Order: sequence, then structure tokens, then C-alpha cells
Amino acid sequence: MKLLSTLSLVLAFAGATPVLADTPPAKAPAEKKAPPAKTDASKTLSADEVKKAMAFFDEFHGAIVKNQDACPKMGPAVNAVLDKHEVWLRKMAETGKDLPPAEKEKLQKKQADMMSAVMKCKDDKGVMDAFQRLAVVMTPKTPAK
Repeated sequence: MKLLSTLSLVLAFAGATPVLADTPPAKAPAEKKAPPAKTDASKTLSADEVKKAMAFFDEFHGAIVKNQDACPKMGPAVNAVLDKHEVWLRKMAETGKDLPPAEKEKLQKKQADMMSAVMKCKDDKGVMDAFQRLAVVMTPKTPAK
């Protein structure tokens, strides 16, 4: 599913080894940004859907970052966000729609904070169970058209 691709990166890194977490990222050479690719409007979330997606991501980010120093609280906080948004997330997973490029960029900026926080709690069973639940919720039951 395209909408939650940022979250799938978080899930992937949640299982990374501690060695990777301690390695500072190398600075990439400055690149010229290409203009955003034009997206098919039928494959992009509507303004209302974008608003809901951003609200979810804000709450999800908060649940992770606010609890990075209290791992036993992170799992329940993530589950509470999933409880609140699960029906909507499942619906969006089925559509296969994507966020507009501007919103994707905003989410990528929050990703570093989330990655750092998740890595601190990667050994907490409650946190990993919550992320496993997220993976199940994000998986469409039928392939997106």
C-alpha cells in the first residue's frame, strides 16, 4: 500500500540490529531535486483523506516520540492510535491511493524522530506487537486496483 510506505520503513528498521542504530548516517552529497512527478488524481487521496491521514500520522508520531524513554508505554500508546484509526486505515489500505508529494515530504521529515524512538524500544515485546498489528492493518485484503 502506498499510503503507509513511510510506516513500513519504520517497521523494517524496528527489527534492525543495534549496530545499525549506533552508526551515524553518512552525509550524502547535495543533490538537485527533480520536480515532483505528476500523480494520477485517481490514485491520490482526496483533500479530506489527506487531512485524516495527516491526523493519524501526527498521533502515531506523538505516541512513538513521547514514549521513547518509557518503552512499556509506547506499545499501548501505538495500540490506542490504531484503535482510533483502524477502520479508516483498513479502508485506505484497500484503495491503494497515495499521499500527494508535499505531504509525503512532511512525513519523511518526521521519520528520523520516529526511527530513533523505535530503535530505543525495539526489544520491548509490547512495542513489537503493536507494530505487528500495524502491519496487519496496513495489508489490504484484496489487491489495490
